[in-house]
Amino acid sequence: MSFLKNADSAMYHAKSIGKNNYQFYSKALNVAAFESLDMENSLRHALERREFELYYQPKIEVKK
Repeated sequence: MSFLKNADSAMYHAKSIGKNNYQFYSKALNVAAFESLDMENSLRHALERREFELYYQPKIEVKK
């Protein structure tokens, strides 16, 4: 992976934490990014295959 891509990963991680900070690059940043991308792709495919079911559970308050 190139130096610029690593710097980009660190920059986006710093932005996700909040303002006025900096983050050093680590391999864990790429692992987290790949896991997130994998989850996103899996959810997209599940949606295309209509694998989701919706359940409704109303909230009620029972007073004594």
